[in-house]
Amino acid sequence: MVLINHLRRTGALCVVIISLFGIPSASAQHQVLMNRLCKSWSLTTIQNITRQTAETAPANFILNIKPDYTMEQGIIPDGIIQSTWSFDEANMILTVSDIKTKMNYELKILRITNEELELQDNTTGEQIIIHYKASTD
Repeated sequence: MVLINHLRRTGALCVVIISLFGIPSASAQHQVLMNRLCKSWSLTTIQNITRQTAETAPANFILNIKPDYTMEQGIIPDGIIQSTWSFDEANMILTVSDIKTKMNYELKILRITNEELELQDNTTGEQIIIHYKASTD
């Protein structure tokens, strides 16, 4: 009986603590993801898991994800592709829509931090992992 009373008090205390300090809301989590995603990224490596190969990326390839759901990607200065993007948070899927070709590309976000972005591209039939680092410019 003492244990049951203790659990009731502890449970009530947990409710009070959660009420006071809160649990991060979905909108707060969304904002964290947006802050991490929306920036300029520099391509570092591309791994072909299917073929067991890796390539060092050209130093001037950029990915600029903007909070207005537009995106620029490509090689500076003359190979920039204008796109739009959307994000399925539940499945961690970034969909890129090329404005010129009207093609859509789905990329699975494997990892995202303030400094690193790792995407998986399966659109070619091979498993490609693309690694980016946050740009310092």
